[in-house]
Amino acid sequence: MGCGCSGLKTRPEEVTLARDKRSESDVSSSKKLTLTKGLLEKKMELEYYFGCQESIHGANLYYSYDPDKIVYSAGKLCIVHDKITNKRQYLGLDADFSSLKGHSNNIEVMGLSQDRRMIATSSTSSPTNPEICIWSLETGDLVAQFAAQANIVSIAFNKTTEFIVLCDKKNNLYVYDLMGKQQGYQKSDDPSFSSTCVTSSLKDSDSFATIYIDGVIFWIFNNGELKRVKKKAIHGPDSMVSVTYSEDGNCYSTSCRGMVHIWKDRELIKTIAIDHINTIHKISCDKDTLYIGGSRGVSLCNLGNLQQKFIALGNEVIDMDSFEGKAIVGLKNFSVLELSEEGQKVIMGQRENNEAVI
Repeated sequence: MGCGCSGLKTRPEEVTLARDKRSESDVSSSKKLTLTKGLLEKKMELEYYFGCQESIHGANLYYSYDPDKIVYSAGKLCIVHDKITNKRQYLGLDADFSSLKGHSNNIEVMGLSQDRRMIATSSTSSPTNPEICIWSLETGDLVAQFAAQANIVSIAFNKTTEFIVLCDKKNNLYVYDLMGKQQGYQKSDDPSFSSTCVTSSLKDSDSFATIYIDGVIFWIFNNGELKRVKKKAIHGPDSMVSVTYSEDGNCYSTSCRGMVHIWKDRELIKTIAIDHINTIHKISCDKDTLYIGGSRGVSLCNLGNLQQKFIALGNEVIDMDSFEGKAIVGLKNFSVLELSEEGQKVIMGQRENNEAVI
């Protein structure tokens, strides 16, 4: 999913241009629209940049530490959107638009710290200039920027925000500190097993998991050494698509055919079928609720009794995050919705009357 458009507006004190009302025959083309020198010297401000660059095989839509703000990417920009005021902050873009810090290529994937105060963005599809940027969501500052390996598909901060883990398309893993120094590397033992997701434990600061086509791999990064602890296969004609942790340290992986696998102490303890969702794309955990997004909507699964509640959205879920009892959902039709106990709310996209929401 991806769309974007931007709008520039003159500041309130600027001159308004008007077309000459005389007929085409009476007015030369050079006089139809005149830009004065004074207007050209005026500064322009960005009124909006509408759109979300999302993918089933990536994560580009999050809540910030402030639940009234969401973070997403569009083009080269990482954008913080205030749902209450409808204002946007463009990370790395100067107030006068004279320069842009950060990426020289489009952002493909992002990763959020567990305290939701820092975000890492990746533009690594370019073989000549793959980049990782780390931003503070509190100040908007660019904390670090460094070159990285190409084709990064997933990013995760560890629990204590001391390092980030990068996973590429071939299931190779890289560990960097927040200053951009590589601290660990593990080459995949089978690069044919394409990976799409890495996630960090919410309980342990050194543990994380990745998925590959047939299962889950559990990892530990300790004393500068990256170790694969276990590689667990799920037998059957299915493919893994997403993985996350709950606060108690349990791990949840999903397969594209509507199954959720529950792992405790790195062992599979239960598999459940998700009702009404034929194909799962995204999974997110908030306290005692697991949010599963897929082909027709979102299913909420209580982690205590595993009871499910399905919310039909009439469209395919491409991206999703959950926080403080709410979920932000990116759909294939370019809409972004928020789900809560009060119901559904359009954040970006189109209302029923096709009026654009920006």
